[in-house]
Amino acid sequence: MKKVSLILILLFLISLKIANCDEISVSAYVNKTEISLDETLQFTIEINSSKSIKSEPEFPQLAGLQIIGQSSSSSTSIEIINGKMSKSVTKKYVYTLQPIKIGNFNIPPITIKYKGDEYRTKIIRLKILASKAKKTAPNPIILQQQESIKSNGKKIFLEAITNKHKPFVGEPITVSYKLYSRENLVGLNAEKFPDFSGFIKEETYKGKSISSHIEIKNGMRYYCYRISEFTLFPTQAKKITIEPMILLCEYRVSTRSFFDFGRTEQTRIYSNRIDINVQQLPKKNKPADFSGAVGNFYINTNLSSKDTKVGESITLNLIISGTGNFKMFNSPKLPELNNINTFEPEISDNLTGAHHIQGKKISKYLLVPEEPGEYEIPEIAFTFFDTEIDKYRKIFTSPIKFTVKKNGKQTKKSYYSAQKQIDVHTDICFIKTENKIKNFSFIFYKFWYWLIICISFLLLAIAIIYKNEQDKLLQDRGYFRAKFADKNLQKDMKKIKINLLNNRFDRFFILAENALRNYISNRLNISEKGTQIKEIVDTLRRKKIDDGLIKNIEDFLMLTDQVRFSKIQFTKEEINSKFAILKQIISNISKIKFR
Repeated sequence: MKKVSLILILLFLISLKIANCDEISVSAYVNKTEISLDETLQFTIEINSSKSIKSEPEFPQLAGLQIIGQSSSSSTSIEIINGKMSKSVTKKYVYTLQPIKIGNFNIPPITIKYKGDEYRTKIIRLKILASKAKKTAPNPIILQQQESIKSNGKKIFLEAITNKHKPFVGEPITVSYKLYSRENLVGLNAEKFPDFSGFIKEETYKGKSISSHIEIKNGMRYYCYRISEFTLFPTQAKKITIEPMILLCEYRVSTRSFFDFGRTEQTRIYSNRIDINVQQLPKKNKPADFSGAVGNFYINTNLSSKDTKVGESITLNLIISGTGNFKMFNSPKLPELNNINTFEPEISDNLTGAHHIQGKKISKYLLVPEEPGEYEIPEIAFTFFDTEIDKYRKIFTSPIKFTVKKNGKQTKKSYYSAQKQIDVHTDICFIKTENKIKNFSFIFYKFWYWLIICISFLLLAIAIIYKNEQDKLLQDRGYFRAKFADKNLQKDMKKIKINLLNNRFDRFFILAENALRNYISNRLNISEKGTQIKEIVDTLRRKKIDDGLIKNIEDFLMLTDQVRFSKIQFTKEEINSKFAILKQIISNISKIKFR
């Protein structure tokens, strides 16, 4: 009893410790990884936790660099979701470093100690170049253009990544596209996707919204956007180049002053090319019954029942599981079974995982025995090319025995036409001697005939109207946007109401501005991204909209911009009042016919 009590106390203490443990993450990044001797480097250590941490980082001796400045900052955010409060504390230590030598250097891992545990950052690699030659001051406008081009090249890029560069024919590979940006994107449009010539492709992921997560890459901090992922199956042995993906990105430029409400810029970016050297499957020792399967597989079988009766069916399940090109090969054929009728199998692919290359191919064979007795389904062979050892492999199922008993209800032998076709030749035909026609009437006098005719014409008219509507939606982008403007508005207004119910008043003006801008841009068929207030007002005036309504729209959009950048605080009653103004503006806009 004492031992049990001690074990329970020990388990309680361990669970208490686990419950009280804090979630901590430590990361380090720099503002650039290539600098010259006459430049300075900003190195940041960021600590995220659920509680305030007083421990400071242990800064090691740096080679090729010296610390010339240091600062720190701390911020706390609290969220209440479904009545549960979560707290997040972010503390940053920012060091200004001066390079003193030319060459390649590393910033070693930085250690943070907390409650007896150590947390380390990753190594950051730097390249220090010679000082840049001083030149005469260029034209400020030209300098601004050059700096914009340079910053675009370093602050945003699209990366194409593959898991294998030398696959065999039929061997699945994955290609993923990730966008890295140091600017927060507000718009993203795919201008060109690779055609993946020479592959059978399957898109396993497609980004549906502009969402990102923070990722440290090459020692720098980026917003990472997951764009798309593909699973490719090479169809021929040769060198194939996957051409770049082209994206048009729009991001918000930081404000220069209090009265600068911000603007957006666009840039076109290209991913890297990927060279794939597809290898031919070896001809040496290639089995004659090679199925075309490439990967790593296992095979097994099972019967739905091992005891049955004559004429009653049982199901043989043949299961091929593993990883590979499931959609490019067929299941092995069932051997000939005496006194058993076999039907064509029902085949299904049950694929799991993010890339659809893992899972099972299940073949269900229906077996109907014709005679009682003891039967055995012999082993079934399956041949594939194993990419782990680069050799052909033949695997087998285990034999299965089952018993067939007599069927007491069966009086004669049953025959099935699953695989054996029975030709019937009839030499005797019935001769009809009576030639009278009774109760004949023309079909045109039938009510149901004209009812079918009317319904057919009605369905044809509906189909024509529907087709014209679909063609108009596809060909006229303005009509398409105006058609779905109200539907999109309902979604935006729903977000506003949810945030107000959850007392998220800080997000009201951002969501309200988006709702109003999107609704106006959809109704007028103008770009909703980067549209300035003046452009919206000028467009509304050209449409000869009431000046009072235009003034209300302009005042509301000016208010949302001021609130976002000056962070003015509003009470709940004031927010509800602004929401009522927004609904009135939208109601007035909805009554106007723009087309």
